[in-house]
Amino acid sequence: MRKTKFPYKFNECILEASDDHDKDLVVIYPVRMQDVTVHEFILIDGYLNASNIIVESICKEKIGPLQDKLALPLLNLYVNAIEFSLKCLINKLISHSKCKTCKLISIPNGYEKILQSHDLIKLVNIASKMLPKMNFLHYFLGFSKIARFIKQFSLYGVDSSSSRYYLEKNKKIKKIHQKQSFADFEKINENVKYICNCIINFCEHDNFHLCATGEFSKRRINELQNAYEAMLSMRRCFL
Repeated sequence: MRKTKFPYKFNECILEASDDHDKDLVVIYPVRMQDVTVHEFILIDGYLNASNIIVESICKEKIGPLQDKLALPLLNLYVNAIEFSLKCLINKLISHSKCKTCKLISIPNGYEKILQSHDLIKLVNIASKMLPKMNFLHYFLGFSKIARFIKQFSLYGVDSSSSRYYLEKNKKIKKIHQKQSFADFEKINENVKYICNCIINFCEHDNFHLCATGEFSKRRINELQNAYEAMLSMRRCFL
């Protein structure tokens, strides 16, 4: 029986320390609990960058069987990027709801179980329930359109499972694999990048910090209104 011989040993593939890590090695950063959100943003950015590289390579050459084989791996990258973005949004809303200065965010029952799932429709639905309605602080302008695209994406059969497996647990063929379809990955790529960037920008908005420090409390708003009126009255003195 012929022995299997790998080109490199495992300890030559992943190293715990290296003096020349900046030459030909990619760094896998450790996660610190206090910076989990930052690492989630890095992970989302990584999925989007990986999809960019693949889409650019597809566009450079005439599309054929080699490019067709990249369809499912690409869809998996998009699903993961959207999933992590939605989970970042939900975690941000949960975290902010614990602030005594904000009573606008309602947390539905059973959110913990949904956060552990990969179901994009369930994730987008619970995020929609948690977000304040129009004209309220922390209103997410455009989220309804984002939710619509994600639901269409998922209802067509694109999800974490179908981008990796062909069969359901009952041995039936998954929806997206039942018939031939064609994908414009340039357009999908732009849409997914737009969705993820919108969600990340919303999570990093200053409104959350200002709200947590009480800048949007009724008392503070009254103080600012009184200061504004006093400023106007002082201005009249010099006219």
